Amino acid sequence: MRYSARALTEAVGLEKVMEYSKLTEEEVLGYLERYRQNPDLLSEQDEKMQAMDWALAALAVRNAVERHAGILETVYTPFGATFLQSGKDLTEIKTFIGTGGPVLNTIDKTAALSQCLFERENPTQLKPKNPDFFLDSKYILAAMGLLAEKYPRAALRIMKRELAQLV
Repeated sequence: MRYSARALTEAVGLEKVMEYSKLTEEEVLGYLERYRQNPDLLSEQDEKMQAMDWALAALAVRNAVERHAGILETVYTPFGATFLQSGKDLTEIKTFIGTGGPVLNTIDKTAALSQCLFERENPTQLKPKNPDFFLDSKYILAAMGLLAEKYPRAALRIMKRELAQLV
């Protein structure tokens, strides 16, 4: 995430990063520059950097889900208004898995993953309503996808054993 922090900020908007992190524009831009110069920085002792990292992780989750979730559009026909769905309906997704350093290392994993959830104020976006959250702390998802092509039961068994549910 540190390598793409500036691109993510451009995608979601500087104002959103400021809103989520509760940092000023100057502070956000300062951290973006620090990340560019040294993406391996650790935020353990720096509360503001932890806030910045959480904001970027949460916004990455939000941005990814918004790209993949379908939407309902109102279409007017001779018989009246109706809805037309474009994209995938993710509202009934039962499991949402977080993976990658930003999500695994953020200060509030559940709050970051919760950015995927359906929002009553935006009901036309078909985001998950009530999934269980899991973490892929061992980075096995890509390998399980490959394994599942020939051995789906084995892949599922491994994932059930290795993915940790957030409560």
